[in-house]
Amino acid sequence: MKNEMLKEIVIYYFESVKKSILDYVLKDEDEQTRVGIMQVFDPVVEYGDNIYRGLEPDDEWRATK
Repeated sequence: MKNEMLKEIVIYYFESVKKSILDYVLKDEDEQTRVGIMQVFDPVVEYGDNIYRGLEPDDEWRATK
């Protein structure tokens, strides 16, 4: 079971590395053209640029805390 878990960790690690490299390449429009990618559906969000889009507490909830 431990070996299976380690294999899974390695697989996820390499998938993450590949995705990170692709995300970095997709930040530059010239590189997108060079690689042959015409459209990016989910553009990479720069760190700190992502606005929180979750649930906001209402006044009643804040008053109880």
